[in-house]
Amino acid sequence: MSKQNKDTPVVVGDDGVVHGDYVREMSEVNVADELKIETDHKGRSRFGWWVVAATFLFFGGWAALAKLDGAAIGIGQVVTDSQNRVVQHLEGGVVGEIFVKEGDQVQQGDLLLRLSDARASSELEIVESQLREALGQEARLLAERAAADAVTFPDELLQQSDKAEVEAIVEGQRQVFEARRESYKSNIEIYQKRISALEKQIRGMKARRDNLVGRIQSYEAEVKEWQELFDRQLADRIRLNDMQRELLRLQGEKDSVDAEIAKAEVDISSTRSELMMNKQVYMEEVVTQLRETQQKKADLLSRQVAWRDTLNRMDIRAPATGEVVGFDISTVGAVVQPGKTIMEVVPNEQEFAIKARVQVVDIDRIHPGLMADIRLSAFNFQAAHIIEAEVLRVSADAFTDEKTGEQYYEARLQVTEKGLATMKEQEMYFVPGMPAEVMIKTGERTVMHYLLGPVISLSEKAFREA
Repeated sequence: MSKQNKDTPVVVGDDGVVHGDYVREMSEVNVADELKIETDHKGRSRFGWWVVAATFLFFGGWAALAKLDGAAIGIGQVVTDSQNRVVQHLEGGVVGEIFVKEGDQVQQGDLLLRLSDARASSELEIVESQLREALGQEARLLAERAAADAVTFPDELLQQSDKAEVEAIVEGQRQVFEARRESYKSNIEIYQKRISALEKQIRGMKARRDNLVGRIQSYEAEVKEWQELFDRQLADRIRLNDMQRELLRLQGEKDSVDAEIAKAEVDISSTRSELMMNKQVYMEEVVTQLRETQQKKADLLSRQVAWRDTLNRMDIRAPATGEVVGFDISTVGAVVQPGKTIMEVVPNEQEFAIKARVQVVDIDRIHPGLMADIRLSAFNFQAAHIIEAEVLRVSADAFTDEKTGEQYYEARLQVTEKGLATMKEQEMYFVPGMPAEVMIKTGERTVMHYLLGPVISLSEKAFREA
């Protein structure tokens, strides 16, 4: 203020107040400063809002586009996936030989026990004998149905080991075939001979009728001539009457012959019908017997397979490699009950799995085939290493923890080849009962979904309640 423009008048009153142009100049300076300050403030506010908007846009876009792996987290436990292999026998039987004792180490497929096969062998022999008989009978009936001249027996029968029985069956069925064929042919011949005899009678009667027709025609002509002579009174009435009576007799005889011919033709038709009926009854009988024989054959074949299978199971073998336990049979002749446990084999190599608890809220996202990350908390120094596993199955219903009352679903997981390689590389191993942390990968979801999911769920619930 000490430096003023020389042209600007300055007036100072007695009261020390500055008056005039100086006041106006100072007012203009103050207004300009206030405008500048206000402009600077608005600019900084506008810049701040742009920064906030850009931040929200960037974060919103990132939240909408960025995807994160979803996972259902649960606690798990290592369990054994293999149990003691129980050794049983379906039919049971009498012990014939014993090859192991309690505590022995066996390899898969080793012979443990052999049951006596006396009963099964006897039953199989009976069934196979009946089957050979059925095969021979079937071959004979097939030949009868086809009206063949001989029976063709199948190789299935001819190649049987019991040659003596096979020859007896073949010869017996051939004799039955010949006897039945001769009986059938004889029966047919009876009908055919009857038909032939009737046809011969008809031919004789037709010849006789033809003779009568000729004589009738001759008498008719002669009667006509005698009638003309009688009308002219040149012939005797008695002679004319005799000739007319003879004509009537011949006509009557002809009518009788015609009736006999008609009756013979009816007999032929009836005989032919009986012949056809006889053939049909015979063929129906053959077909019925063939069907029954084939059904019997099928039943015998199934029984043969069953008894052969039983014989094959007389040798009881180890279902797995391991140690024999629970075996208390020590004498030959002991009885093995059907379906009862004879012994158990404890496998040397056990398979492990992970049994995990899945929260009820996550069950809609869990299904077999999902991959999972397993961490074994027992290996603290290896906590950073993840073991890959796969979900094998999920329980169909929820379980309830008896202590806490919490509901959960049970998932069973199996370590993949990659996971086994990781364990081998890191010298990790499973022990039944070992705790495990399980993260089942449920797929990718955006950050926005994670942030707004609970809000949307609560909003939907609020609207439904409203």
